[in-house]
Amino acid sequence: MAEETGSRDWAWLPDHILDSILKNLASLQDYLWFSTVCKPWHAAAEAQKRRRIATSPQKQVPLLLVPTQDRSHEWRSLYCTTRDDRLLPTKLRIPWQYRRCCGSSHGWLAFEEDDFGITLYNPFTGARISLPPVTLYNPLTGARISLPRLKSQYLAKKVVLSADPSTHPQDYMVAAVLKYDGFRTLVVIRPGRDDQNWTHFTQWTNSTCLQGWPLLAELIVHDGDWIYATGDGGVLARANVQGVGTADYQPRLELVVPKWCNPLPTMALHYIVEPSRGDELLMIVRWFENIGNKYGVATRLTNDIKVFKLVGDGGGEVEDLNGDAVFIGDSHSVAIPATEFEGCEADTVYYTEDHEDVAHNYDQDDIGKFNIKNKRFKVLSKAPDSEMPHPIWIFPTLKQS
Repeated sequence: MAEETGSRDWAWLPDHILDSILKNLASLQDYLWFSTVCKPWHAAAEAQKRRRIATSPQKQVPLLLVPTQDRSHEWRSLYCTTRDDRLLPTKLRIPWQYRRCCGSSHGWLAFEEDDFGITLYNPFTGARISLPPVTLYNPLTGARISLPRLKSQYLAKKVVLSADPSTHPQDYMVAAVLKYDGFRTLVVIRPGRDDQNWTHFTQWTNSTCLQGWPLLAELIVHDGDWIYATGDGGVLARANVQGVGTADYQPRLELVVPKWCNPLPTMALHYIVEPSRGDELLMIVRWFENIGNKYGVATRLTNDIKVFKLVGDGGGEVEDLNGDAVFIGDSHSVAIPATEFEGCEADTVYYTEDHEDVAHNYDQDDIGKFNIKNKRFKVLSKAPDSEMPHPIWIFPTLKQS
């Protein structure tokens, strides 16, 4: 029998076969690869948008948003750290090259503006949301602080969203930790409910427990009604935000002091994450060591990571993540079930550098992963060394039709 010499034209597979392939792609990374093969495959991917947008970004593997190989100031590349450490073919336009990115949550980036406002931007869809400027107060006296005086001291430390504004336009919340004048305070706004003012949390229900004003740093929205925030020395605070934006709401923080929490070194960061299964919150403590000086800034590397249980049967250190993979850094900390995504390592913390005071990538070497069970580190591949905006986790989303 003569051997066939012709080649199959994969571009024109029947629609029902392409649909079947798309329905079995668990990761949006694969979805992005699929849509770049050819025009017919791209069209098939477009037809599946509504089904895919229903998949929460929180159930996807985060990608690293990194500088492009040509060091573009307007475009960024996507880098996959869980499968062969590779660049994806998709590039995203980031028009705020001279603005500091102060958060990444549900596929949206947050940028500081000159008027002390915050802009939310989805680089996958091009959508943007402008949030009003904040008014700053001294949390100890309640006195309003002059904004121009704080121009060089103000910093939005971390911005997180409670949900994707694309899929929950009327029911999402924005929370931020602001750093200014020696304080770090929590502010919240509900843009989808026509909330025009930020709610400031400067009162405590148990202020007698405080020893100075806690320097809040990381936060998470839990069960929709609660915000938990960590601070220096492992401080944990929480606030019920169910009534934010209503006239009779009284914003108050509650200081939570876990029994296991002992004074911790200053060279440590504390993150809060919600496991993919169950409602117990975890605190991840990340220790550093200084290894030198780079561009006039101390360079540090992660040298230990421990995980503690915050809510549940008494708390304490845990020895595994129940099969989850956790992603921490400048972005919204998140846990995903590792077994559902090819190449994702279970019981592992993936991390990027987390340096709040610089807009450029001074700590590029501190991108890696740490397995909680075997206590092993692995450095992940990274972008070329340059004074470009540093890599940040982002959750892939798709534009709705």
